[in-house]
Amino acid sequence: MKHPLVRAILLAGPLLAMTVAAIEAQPASGDDEQVRFLDVRRRQVELRAARAELQRDRELFEQGLVSSVQLDESVTQFERAQLNYQEAILTLVYQPPRITIQRAVKMREEDGRQLVRLTVANLTPTLDDEQFRLLNDFEGAEAIPGELRTKDLRDVFISLQGTAGGPEGDGVTIALPYEHHVAELPYGESTTLVFQLLRDTQSVRVSTSYKGRERSVQVQLEQAKTRSVVNVTSTQVSQEVDLGGEGVYDLRLDRSTVDVRTFQLRVFNLPPEIHYQFRTKESEARLSQLSIAAGVVQQDLRLHVFLPDRVTDAVTLDQTLELFAVVMDDEQARAWMDVDTLRREALEASRAGWVRLELIPRGIGRIEVRTATLFGEVAPGESFETTATIQNSGTRALDNVTIRFDAPLEWRVAAAPDRIASLESGGEASISITMSPPAELPSGDYEIRIIVDSFTSSQAVQAKEKSFRIRVESRIKLWALALLVLTIVALVAGVALMWIRINRR
Repeated sequence: MKHPLVRAILLAGPLLAMTVAAIEAQPASGDDEQVRFLDVRRRQVELRAARAELQRDRELFEQGLVSSVQLDESVTQFERAQLNYQEAILTLVYQPPRITIQRAVKMREEDGRQLVRLTVANLTPTLDDEQFRLLNDFEGAEAIPGELRTKDLRDVFISLQGTAGGPEGDGVTIALPYEHHVAELPYGESTTLVFQLLRDTQSVRVSTSYKGRERSVQVQLEQAKTRSVVNVTSTQVSQEVDLGGEGVYDLRLDRSTVDVRTFQLRVFNLPPEIHYQFRTKESEARLSQLSIAAGVVQQDLRLHVFLPDRVTDAVTLDQTLELFAVVMDDEQARAWMDVDTLRREALEASRAGWVRLELIPRGIGRIEVRTATLFGEVAPGESFETTATIQNSGTRALDNVTIRFDAPLEWRVAAAPDRIASLESGGEASISITMSPPAELPSGDYEIRIIVDSFTSSQAVQAKEKSFRIRVESRIKLWALALLVLTIVALVAGVALMWIRINRR
């Protein structure tokens, strides 16, 4: 059974709600708390006086010395004084809930999930023992029930949200479950909640909701301590890279310490034909060691791996290479100075940070077209013939090499052969090309493009286009041009002969 004072306070819900709202609107300082404490004592005095007045009027009413109206007024005054006292008590003992964040630790599971262990405590302030004793040690007033001192919180909802600088924006929930329901959180006790992050982040906004009142605090996540001094991860653990190309792995370094540390960077298990570089993500500066400043718990790097142009004994097409990107301290670097190959067991037994990566060399077909000439002359109705060489200058065989032409309307252009079933790396094939303009074609220059395409490993490969420039001249114009040239030559010769004879005379 509830204490009468508690029951009365619950019945005075609307008035007390207005009082609580007024308290929240104007936070109390230490002086305000003393004023509220004195107000409670004053209401106690008023309540004692009203109770005594009511007792006296009841005795006089039984003796017939006062009327029932006067007795009713005394009852009203007493109830009003009692309500004022209860309101003052609630004003004094009420404190807004205080849910304190004690720890927020981020950790990575073996399956790659990132979790946050959030520890929160109920530290809502209460009346101290002296205040509680003074309020209870007053003759004529009801004792303050101990339930009002209890600041246990029930039905608290907690979520993790993005920060203002995050890609999702402020207020977006970024963890599962979207809300944790804490059924009860007693005063002075704490509880630990586990969230799974939906995206990687270094800071979150912890939002708490209690009886319609919401509060959020932005916190920096603490990195969980692991056996390794640095935790190395990558989103591109396996890459296919063409021979002569470059593979890029994005690496993320997380550490639990916040002191100044210097780390050595190396890649193990790479053949000598393959070279690598560590670079910063922002400036692309090349690194062999990395110094992480105090307070920095995360660093982003890029690992660039360069493949040779040709297949070697150690680099074979489509054969997976296992390599380890390792971040180690000076002691580990000295121990592995002359080591090029490491086993996984050795890394797991060390305190070095590492990540296993895969590199799959792939070949690529490349088509080059060489022609004997790119210019020709032909008469309408006749044909112009030339040759071309198709070469595979890539590192993988080409399949179904097709030769096509983009020619003007009514031109007949053909290649023999027009398809090559297969062309190995470094191989070449010769083709003959015949171009025939239509019989009735105006004189002029015409362009014909040769298009060579193929497939290699289900990838389309196309050669750089080349264009033939063909000049079409009719036979009549050619004879006329020849006759004109002969006439000019004859005239010049006649003038010269006459000039010689005149000079002799």
